Amino acid sequence: WDMLALDFQFVGKVASVLAECPGGGCCDFRLKALVCVLEELEAVSPKQTINAVLSLRTVHILRLTRCASRGNPAYAFTSAEVKEFLAGLLPIEVTARVHYHFAKWLETEIATAESQDSADREAKAAALAMLHHDVDAKLVYHRGLGQQQAQQDTIVGSWLAKTGQTLFAWTSVCCVSRPTDTS
Repeated sequence: WDMLALDFQFVGKVASVLAECPGGGCCDFRLKALVCVLEELEAVSPKQTINAVLSLRTVHILRLTRCASRGNPAYAFTSAEVKEFLAGLLPIEVTARVHYHFAKWLETEIATAESQDSADREAKAAALAMLHHDVDAKLVYHRGLGQQQAQQDTIVGSWLAKTGQTLFAWTSVCCVSRPTDTS
C-alpha cells in the first residue's frame, strides 16, 4: 500500500466509502460513480482515477465483478478487512463529502433512467424495478450520512461565526508526503 502513489491511495480510500453497504459488509460500485465523485471532490482527474483503479486491481485490492458492463465496469474489494481499513484512513469530513456526492450521483442515475423513452414499456418497467432494487437502499444510506455532515457543518459554521473563530481548512486531499531519513 505504501508503495502506491498518494493519489492512487486516495482513490482506494474513496472507493472504500462507495463500497459500503447499508446493512454492513461490502458491495460493488461503478467506475463511473468513482470518477464522478472524485471529480466533485476536485481531487483526482478521470484519467488518474482509471489508472489508480487498474493499479489497485494489479495489487489485488480491487476486482471486477460479474455485473461489470462495457464502458462502466463494476468493482468490489477483494477483502472486507482491506475495505474497512481503507475507509478508516479517510477523515470523517471527507467521508461525509464522499457519501453526499455519491448520493447525488445515484439520484442522477435514477432520474436519467426514469426519463429515458422506451418503445417497450414492460422492459422499461422491469429495468427501473431492477435499478430501484439495487440502488434505493444505497441512496437512502449515503444520502443520510452526507446530510448529517452538512448539518454538522452548518452548526459548526454558525458557532464559528458567533465566536469569531476560524477553523483550519484542508486544502489538499488526506494524503501527505513523508520525508525520508537520509542519515
